[in-house]
Amino acid sequence: MKNLRATILLAVITLFTACSKQKQTSLVGQWESVVYYFPDASGNLTPSSPVNYSETISFEASGRFTLTTDVPAGTGMYQWSPASTDVVLQFEADNYGNPSRTEKRQIEQLEASSLTIMQLDASGNLQVKTVYHRRN
Repeated sequence: MKNLRATILLAVITLFTACSKQKQTSLVGQWESVVYYFPDASGNLTPSSPVNYSETISFEASGRFTLTTDVPAGTGMYQWSPASTDVVLQFEADNYGNPSRTEKRQIEQLEASSLTIMQLDASGNLQVKTVYHRRN
């Protein structure tokens, strides 16, 4: 009887632990921009495809990121938690004379193959919304 109770208890625990967590989509990977949305004077978003260049951002599991356009645009460390919509990019100073800086961006949507990030100015106004597709 003890073995039967232990077996049932183990089965119930296994069932709850297997079903209780939803799989989180990871930010880690390489993302390429496919469309930009810029606000006009009225605040309406106008789509623009990356005709002349696309932006690629790579997030590593170690907390490092690399941002490139047609040239390296920046590297550094990032902070992000699946429970937060904010991703903080801490850019390192580079060889082109750009000083170190910190940018906070907001993740609007994160799915297995699609990522939408909004860049806001210091007042919280939208500068650009970028849609990326996962490259790897």
